[in-house]
Amino acid sequence: MTVRRAIGIGAASAARLEDVLVLVRTTVGRFDGVCLATIDRRADLAAAVAKALDLELRLFSAEELAAVPGTVTPSSRSAAAVGSASVAEAAALAALGPGARLVQPRRTGILCTCALAELP
Repeated sequence: MTVRRAIGIGAASAARLEDVLVLVRTTVGRFDGVCLATIDRRADLAAAVAKALDLELRLFSAEELAAVPGTVTPSSRSAAAVGSASVAEAAALAALGPGARLVQPRRTGILCTCALAELP
């Protein structure tokens, strides 16, 4: 299956799998042609989300995420905590590469965030 959309997630260290799943499911209507992406320091949680939704997982370092253009809701809290002002939006965009655009900017849930990017 060709990946044309990417879900980016961000999460606090205390985030629960169930809360991330609720946010992702309410943000993304359908999961065909979708991958999941996030910062490498949340690999365990992201792997559990990817497994629950049967999605490919793509991980990025804080440095890679900080360099991604096109994010629209930077967070000073995220910048201070992980070194990137965007995790969810940047991960979604990074997962698809150049040409990707945000179709759902960062949404917040309980100790987590989610964004959706797609290729034209």
